[in-house]
Amino acid sequence: MEKTFLTLSFRISFRGNRVFVISWYGIALYANLIKMCDYMKKKAIYVTEACLVFFATLIFAGCGSRIDYSLPDNPIEFNTGTFVNPDKPDDEQISIEYNGRTYIVYGTINGIVPKDEMGDCLGYIVQDGVKMETSRIFLLAGDPDANYLGRFETEGVMSQPDFFRAIDTVGKDITTPAYIDDLGYKYWNGQ
Repeated sequence: MEKTFLTLSFRISFRGNRVFVISWYGIALYANLIKMCDYMKKKAIYVTEACLVFFATLIFAGCGSRIDYSLPDNPIEFNTGTFVNPDKPDDEQISIEYNGRTYIVYGTINGIVPKDEMGDCLGYIVQDGVKMETSRIFLLAGDPDANYLGRFETEGVMSQPDFFRAIDTVGKDITTPAYIDDLGYKYWNGQ
């Protein structure tokens, strides 16, 4: 079966005489293309509005109260080590040293760390001889005894901060800031 289309011919003067042949099929195709463009414009407006709302939320929620991740003039290089639980030799964890104290991972963030709770940046992690200058170690303003140190990544959207705790505090009643969530490691809960 062969399809036939009604065609219409006429002459238009546009930089000389040219003949255009327009079919009814072409007119219908053009009309559908116009409708599709209108539909896409409406969708583009919705996408644009959603993007604007998203970026405005980011600006109001985080950018106005950003943490200062800048390193001090003489940053401390926190060389990582391995801490072996003396009661359970199969329980090994990464450790760092600060002011004569050994710290191991205790927990992660629960919610957000308020900007005013962030103390000074002390330095960065060095693991297996590799300087990880984007992995910064901070004091916590609400912890004057430096029982906890915070590790924050300066790059990466999904990087979760974690907190080291001094091993000399095990079994002691110390105040843990509300934004630190205990990960339940064996060493800290005596398992």
